[in-house]
Amino acid sequence: MQKALVYALVTGCVNYLIIVLKIRKQKNLFPYFWSWWPDSPLSADKGNSTENPENLEVWVFKGNNTFTMVEDNGRTDYAQHTARTVFENSYDEKTDTVTLKIKAEGDLSVIPENRQYTVVFKDIDTPPVIRKFSKRAVSITINNPKPAEKESYRDRIINVFSRWNETTAKKDSAYKNFEGLEDINSLWRALYKAQLPEPVTDRIKEILSQ
Repeated sequence: MQKALVYALVTGCVNYLIIVLKIRKQKNLFPYFWSWWPDSPLSADKGNSTENPENLEVWVFKGNNTFTMVEDNGRTDYAQHTARTVFENSYDEKTDTVTLKIKAEGDLSVIPENRQYTVVFKDIDTPPVIRKFSKRAVSITINNPKPAEKESYRDRIINVFSRWNETTAKKDSAYKNFEGLEDINSLWRALYKAQLPEPVTDRIKEILSQ
């Protein structure tokens, strides 16, 4: 079986899971993971490599939680050649600060030397923070965080279509059902008319229900 990398971060009191899955590329495979987690960022590397990515985008929501990302060399001796990266996300109400700590442990040789983290605070009004991989703990702090402006239904649905592992022609055809619509009732009607795969439909349902 081809190696699968799972990058997950439990974020905030609502326990969002941010997942990156790198697996053997098969038609319609990736969307079937969407029914489990609200958002799915991808490796920021170009192409469809199954190697551990140099550029990793991490989505963070304000809250308190910890998650461990596990990587291996994708070949042999997984138990010995495994790195664990701990993401610890916290919010201090007294000082009004959000802090993300990133600490890698284990066999760090499986992590690309040029790894770069692009940390995106999804519900905070602040630009992405870029940090390079370090054998020492990496810490990022945001003081007095302000709420980010919520994306429109249109932009969030476009994002779902952009991540749907299907041909451009088929995605364009399906999106025509939603094109130009902003009213919530019209979007619900368009969703049922579109007859999309169940995981894509479920993800759009989550968006329209929020």
